[in-house]
Amino acid sequence: METKKRLGIWMDHSRAHIIEYNGQPEEKEILYSSFTPKRKSEVLHRSEFIMHHKEQGEQATFYEKIGEVIKGYDQVVLFGPTDAKLELIN
Repeated sequence: METKKRLGIWMDHSRAHIIEYNGQPEEKEILYSSFTPKRKSEVLHRSEFIMHHKEQGEQATFYEKIGEVIKGYDQVVLFGPTDAKLELIN
């Protein structure tokens, strides 16, 4: 019987905790979005339009990094306090 590779990801819009499960949970890494509250404040001073455009681009890059990690697993559970899970799926 083949063992399934299992992964849990606790995530919000700023970070994703990558947790591998092979009998015992083990945190493998933490991925961070480059769009931090400080960065948001800096960009917002220039223009709200620029801020939203920058945020969307950097969130897309963050989700792509998570997507690359997910590819190597058979079963993935996404959980966390925000809608970031749904945004990743879409």
